[in-house]
Formats: sequence, C-alpha cells, structure tokens
Amino acid sequence: MDRRKLIAQVAEKSGYAKWEVNKITEVLLGSIVEAMEQGEDIRINNFGKFTLKYHKPKETLHPKTRQRIKIPEKVSIIFTQTRMFKPTDETIEALRKQADK
Repeated sequence: MDRRKLIAQVAEKSGYAKWEVNKITEVLLGSIVEAMEQGEDIRINNFGKFTLKYHKPKETLHPKTRQRIKIPEKVSIIFTQTRMFKPTDETIEALRKQADK
C-alpha cells in the first residue's frame, strides 16, 4: 500500500476529506522525522517503537578482490512492532507465494 491508498482508506473509514487526512499525515510524519533527527525514540502504543541505531565505521575485505575497504559510519532506523502484529495463516501463505515467484 502506498501513501495515496493509505490516505484514501483513512478518509473513507473516518469520514474526513482526503485533503484533511493528507495534511494530518504530513504533520504526523514531519513530527516523527523531527524527533528522530534529535535522537529521540518514537513509541506509539499498540503499534510499535522506532529507534535509531549507530553503526561504527569499520574496515573489511571485499569478497571478490580481497582488498581492504572502509565502511563509513551510519545510523539506521529500527522498528519493533508490538504484539498486536501477529501474522495470520493467510498472511504467511501469501508471503510464501510471493517468495516463490
């Protein structure tokens, strides 16, 4: 599902206009990005938690050339879902079919 479909679905279920849902979505996502840029964790009850993880710079060997390469430091976003997200048998089967393609 992309952003457009998500906004349409929320608008349909909530009774709000699409432009209202779009504006709320922009503000919500902007607030999440601002908080994460400041190093804060984001916890949304019954949904999950977004945290930042720092990866130190390191040196490793290139698998083909066996030359030493430097991997720069980076920060990644980790999402941990709550127990609310338990895949059903149908979901698991659909994912299996996608993987087999």
